Amino acid sequence: MLAAAISSHRRRWTRASGIGFGAAAEGWAGPGAEAWWGYKKDDEGVWHLGGKAGVSPILGGSRGFEVTVDPDKVSESVGDAADAVGDAAGAVGDGIGSLKNTVTDWF
Repeated sequence: MLAAAISSHRRRWTRASGIGFGAAAEGWAGPGAEAWWGYKKDDEGVWHLGGKAGVSPILGGSRGFEVTVDPDKVSESVGDAADAVGDAAGAVGDGIGSLKNTVTDWF
């Protein structure tokens, strides 16, 4: 931002399974302008994609958004989901085997 005298920030985030969505708004008092768009990988290996733009002749502000992807958490979530599907399939198989044994015991 170029020469803004006062700035107020407001941010909202939602994160699940290694993927996050966020939005930000700022109010400015004083002249200034700012724009940013791009992607980057931070020191922790999380990818950030987003942008921000704003202008303030005297009073104004900016708005922006960001999407984050943490590859480690995404792969962990996919692994957990695969384990859950495998456990459910095993439980169904055990149930069918038990039903077969019960029916054959009748005869």
